[in-house]
Order: sequence, then structure tokens, then C-alpha cells
Amino acid sequence: MTRRHAEKDASARPASRDSRAKAGAGRATRAKSDGAAAAKSAPRQTEAQLEARLIALQQERDALAAEVGVLQQRCRQLEDATAHVRNRLAWAIDSVESVLQNKG
Repeated sequence: MTRRHAEKDASARPASRDSRAKAGAGRATRAKSDGAAAAKSAPRQTEAQLEARLIALQQERDALAAEVGVLQQRCRQLEDATAHVRNRLAWAIDSVESVLQNKG
């Protein structure tokens, strides 16, 4: 029985491989032809359009860089405030511990 299954699998595999290869080739050919058609139908951007796009992207980059600077400064402020609160809490805990030791 195992031999029959092995023979069936062996005879079925080459046929399915061939059909997969043919189907895959068809998909690849269609994808290439679709891409070529899209490239032909897409309008070429003029130099002025590209310049305008470049300027817009540079302005966006500069705005984002400025925002990063502001956020980094805010982060430093928050870290300083956190350190200050941590120091105040440590001082308060030390004060309470010293009061408890003096009473005990």
C-alpha cells in the first residue's frame, strides 16, 4: 500500500510542477507587460515640477528637523524634572527615616 501511494505521488508531482511553472511564467509575463504599460501611460514630470517637489520636500525636512530639536529640548526638560522629583522623594524618605530612628 505504501508503494502505491509513493507511485501516485511520484507520477502526480511532475505534472503539477509543470503546470505551476507554466502558470508562474504567465503571471511574470503579465506583470512585466502591465508594468511597461503603466510606465508608458504615466506622464513624465517636467523639470519645473521636479524642482517644486524638491523644494517642498526640503521645506518639510527643515520643519521636521526643527520639530525634532524642540522635542529633544522638551525631553531634556522632562528628564530634569524627573530627576528633581526623584531627589525630592529621596530627601523626604531620608527625613522620615531619620525621624523614625530618633523616636525609636
